[in-house]
Amino acid sequence: MKYKDKIYYTTEQDKLFHFNIDRKKIDKDYKYIHKNIFYRFFSWFTYRILATPIAFVWFKFFRRTKYVNKKLLKQVKGGYFIYSNHVEQYSDVFSPALITFPKNPHIIVNADNIYVPFWGKLTRMWGALPLPDTIDATKNFIKAIEHTLNDGNPVVIYPEADLWQYYTKIREFDDRSFRYPVNMNK
Repeated sequence: MKYKDKIYYTTEQDKLFHFNIDRKKIDKDYKYIHKNIFYRFFSWFTYRILATPIAFVWFKFFRRTKYVNKKLLKQVKGGYFIYSNHVEQYSDVFSPALITFPKNPHIIVNADNIYVPFWGKLTRMWGALPLPDTIDATKNFIKAIEHTLNDGNPVVIYPEADLWQYYTKIREFDDRSFRYPVNMNK
């Protein structure tokens, strides 16, 4: 990284990405769980047959990423939660898939992420669980998390919420994100 490419953050409120998109509210009509066989097949195919192998090659041979103690996650029976720093835009999408393989991780995201043209639809198909905007949607959101865990898959949470690229220290975060494992006993 060249000096001019360095990014400096001054406060916890700094935000790296601001999406200028047509965002809809996540209300009671938002569908978190898809049962359509064609939707599920296309989701599986694009994520596991196309994206995951590309991500594996990218991380293994170009980024030379090494995951330590990945075997411990394989020993966990049933669904579980993963908490992580939000430090890279694309790595944070694909790392959970590589770490938890063959399980299908679902990532709690800001709703803006699912409305980004093209990538938003893929992100949604690949397991993004957007934060709800209404109480009725919150009920569906919690059911989606429970469904994911009951299927034996992990739920990934980035409690810092905002992306600070390559920032490796622990930042302040809202501790409300820890209520999910407490309430669900996971």
